[in-house]
Amino acid sequence: MSAQGLDPALRLMAARNLIVDQLTAEVSGAFVAERIESLGLKGPALAEWLYPGEVRPYADSDVLIKPGDWQ
Repeated sequence: MSAQGLDPALRLMAARNLIVDQLTAEVSGAFVAERIESLGLKGPALAEWLYPGEVRPYADSDVLIKPGDWQ
């Protein structure tokens, strides 16, 4: 099935999720550039583990870093 055959609401949700994922990748890249270890806690992999078979919207990503790296 092509993307054009999908429900418009599902297409919008997927587009929003991709925007969140892109921003998360940019933030993670900035941490790498500063040699700050980080761990992304949201996104497709975690959603699949917690909600198998469901397509779920999300509006944020959680990135874990050590308290000593907060500054």
